[in-house]
Amino acid sequence: MVVWFIAGMSAERISLQRAKRDKLFYVVANVVVFRESDKRCLILKRHSREKVHPDKYAVPGCKLEWVNLPIDKPTRMTGEVCDFENAVEDLLVRETREEAGIEIYPYLKYLNSVAFSS
Repeated sequence: MVVWFIAGMSAERISLQRAKRDKLFYVVANVVVFRESDKRCLILKRHSREKVHPDKYAVPGCKLEWVNLPIDKPTRMTGEVCDFENAVEDLLVRETREEAGIEIYPYLKYLNSVAFSS
């Protein structure tokens, strides 16, 4: 099966046979950690083994994957659809703790969204 979508001005093909299980589409979230006391932002160096932007500097973030959702504990059910409130916020708090060893408050301000294909 092939899914068509528009990328820029031309139609592109996505092969479902080449997609990884549960990974046809990703939700990637990043957080800019700003320290008010000295007006600084946290920037981390990505590992050399990263597939995307190895050895580059970036703000903390990661992909929201199927396994990150507690499928047996949704926030609410809408028919047969499981809703997970604050999934992105919880992900960013956890990732910042894991990547930088610091706790951030789960009070986040939305800055921007971008869709891309590779």
